[in-house]
Order: sequence, then structure tokens, then C-alpha cells
Amino acid sequence: MHTEKLAKSLGIEVLSLGELSFIDISIDGADEFTESLDLIKGGGGALFREKIMASLSKNSIIVTDASKKVKKLGAFKVPVEVVPQAYQYVFNQMLILGGKAVQRIKDNEVFITDNGNFIIDADFGLIDDPAKLASALNQVDGLLAHGIFINLTSKVMMSTGDQIMVFE
Repeated sequence: MHTEKLAKSLGIEVLSLGELSFIDISIDGADEFTESLDLIKGGGGALFREKIMASLSKNSIIVTDASKKVKKLGAFKVPVEVVPQAYQYVFNQMLILGGKAVQRIKDNEVFITDNGNFIIDADFGLIDDPAKLASALNQVDGLLAHGIFINLTSKVMMSTGDQIMVFE
């Protein structure tokens, strides 16, 4: 939402994701990534929209610095966007799946996404099989989106001081 307001203030036309069949290219960041281009995103709370954008993109490019590169995902908690009516159920499912779940609080208030939902930050530890965990999370009713991005990234461009490394 912040990016949308900024773009509009600069006279940049903003289209609704719901109106688009595809996007030629998208550029975004990530909270963590591996050389195999698995990501954790959603630290800012916009993971549902980020996932839709990445899914629509023919070329999804991640730009980050070396601090985000990891051997295994999971040092950063997995954000999970939850429909409020399903909060307790989804919270319990995170525990069943082996995560330590915490509702996201910001400025001493429950964090509400641009979609009117809650975020649960789930700590699964280092994740041996991100695709398997992503698949399990996809089966939880009431969970709108999770921050594990598998097969949604074309390349990661990482800065290391004055050099750029590209992972494809």
C-alpha cells in the first residue's frame, strides 16, 4: 500500500493486480534466499500481494544484499497471512506442523494487513525441505498465504560491497 501511494504521488499509473493476466517483469526484495532460489518473503506484511505479483510475473527478479543469502531457509520466521475468523485454528495448525507461532504485533497493536487479515510469524527452525513445508501450509484452511516462495523467482541479484552476484 505504501509503494502504491508513493507511485501515485509521483504520477505513476498503478494497475490493480486483479485486472492483470500477467506482468512482464517484477522487482522485489526478500527476507532470505538460497542459491536454488527458494525464498522467505513477507517481513513487511504484504506477502499475499507479493505472491500474486510473483505468480503473475514472467520474470520475477529479487534484489538483495549478501545478508539475505542462507544455506537453508528458516532463520527468518515464516510469515503466514490468516483470515481473522480462522486465526486460532491456523495458529494451532502451525504448532501441529512443528512451528512456534506468534501473532505479529506492531506498535503494541495486532498487525493488520492491507487485506484486513492477521499475520502469524511461525518459527520452523532451519527448513530441510521448503517445498514440503510450503505444500503442507497450502493445505491449511483459513491460511491466505505464506511467505515461502518456491519456483516463483527468475533470478536473485545480490550486492556484495561493490560487486553484484546473480543467481539463476
